[in-house]
Amino acid sequence: MLPQELIDHIIDCLGADKETDPKVCKAALQACSQASWSLCIPSRKVLFSEVTLLENTKRRNKDQATAKLRDLAQILQLDPARSHPYLPPLTAHIRVLTIHLDRVPDTILPAHEVTSIICNILPLLTSVEKVSLKTMRYIFDNRFVSCSWDLVNDSKKSALLEFCKSPSIISMHISHVKRLPPNLFTDCPNLKFLSLDCVESPCRDLPASWSTSSAGLQPWTPSLETLSIKFSGEMATLLSEIHQYTEFKSRPPPFMASVSKMDVSSFCLDGLSDWTLIQTVSEPSLQYLRISDIRCEVNFPGAVDFGILKHVEILELQGVFGAEDRGLRTFHHWTTFSTKSNPAKSTSIHTLIFDIEWVGCQKGDEDTVFVPDGGW
Repeated sequence: MLPQELIDHIIDCLGADKETDPKVCKAALQACSQASWSLCIPSRKVLFSEVTLLENTKRRNKDQATAKLRDLAQILQLDPARSHPYLPPLTAHIRVLTIHLDRVPDTILPAHEVTSIICNILPLLTSVEKVSLKTMRYIFDNRFVSCSWDLVNDSKKSALLEFCKSPSIISMHISHVKRLPPNLFTDCPNLKFLSLDCVESPCRDLPASWSTSSAGLQPWTPSLETLSIKFSGEMATLLSEIHQYTEFKSRPPPFMASVSKMDVSSFCLDGLSDWTLIQTVSEPSLQYLRISDIRCEVNFPGAVDFGILKHVEILELQGVFGAEDRGLRTFHHWTTFSTKSNPAKSTSIHTLIFDIEWVGCQKGDEDTVFVPDGGW
């Protein structure tokens, strides 16, 4: 008889196999889970490590989506391991959760039956560490169309807001959602990684309830270490206001006081007001700053001064350049490292990374367009 540690290792290798067809690996794991208890326990752990909740209100797919959600809810609720003192329940194995919101027209609401099933599933998932909330993309349709939070069923809104308060969640990725309430992630107590991609806030003003509710006395995302925000200009502005609000209220710690790494697209910096997001976050702890999707000078503020980033040590600039973008001359108009803003030393940055993709350039063009002056 094989030792249990060796069996566990074999099952883990099977689940981590990237070369074999995933369907073949899944079928093998399902067979193992029905063979014996020694194979069942590690197989369950791998099979249920990642779960996707998918709603679909299109008529031809609605019944299939509903049936899958109902089956999952039944499996989790009737799990025989719940009555066994030495077996962890299936819900304990679910560490990665992806929720797809349906991209419904403004005149259609999500099906109540599907919504209620999701609401029944979420309270069971108490061990999830990574959460992704995104808008579903239909087959044969590659357009990036966002779902509006206003169109989400009220019961599902409440279930999602409550679920995101879970202390087990350490990573959250939200993409292509309009009018997203920021407390979906600010109320997550142990959140370490936050990624916002094409996310719009409901307004640029702070919710009035924050200044009066008892929950407002609690620190929000005090453990946040990494912030990635792409193509979400309004949300970037709102995050800056939240940070300044928490500082004004003298609430220890401020909203993003522990952020050490930030990745922000240049499209979020379309004006000096949004540049304050980096300025305010950089003051306490920011050490690594990556500015991505730089394509031309029109979408970047002209008064950028990296000299004010007193604690940033690594600066990475990523973009796509070609003849029409004038190559690295895009950076020439920046006030890069002004000694006036930081007379003690020019900058704290000791590593500068250019992640540049050259498009439509001839050999030697980089020598022509690269500008060595301007403070670099």
